[in-house]
Amino acid sequence: MATMTRHLTWTNQMRYANGTIYKGSLDRYGNRTGFGILRTCCDDFGTESGGICMEYNGDWCDDKPNGWGSVKRYRGDATPTTIYEGVWNNGTPVNDP
Repeated sequence: MATMTRHLTWTNQMRYANGTIYKGSLDRYGNRTGFGILRTCCDDFGTESGGICMEYNGDWCDDKPNGWGSVKRYRGDATPTTIYEGVWNNGTPVNDP
């Protein structure tokens, strides 16, 4: 009889030492999985006193972007510019024809 392994996920907010923030699902090992948002160099409002912030918003698998997602850049006035929106495979954007 085959056995099935269940990977539990839950929604969390993590703040890393470098200021990066992740909000989303984690597996039981703490890896990003499922849906989540990763923001670099941002405070809770999405900007850092005039700095530029990057945000990945989408699907994760094994701690890497995988599936549908988008990367946006935010300037100090919180105006977003989409850099890429589409499919990701193992952390790399897949260029659709």
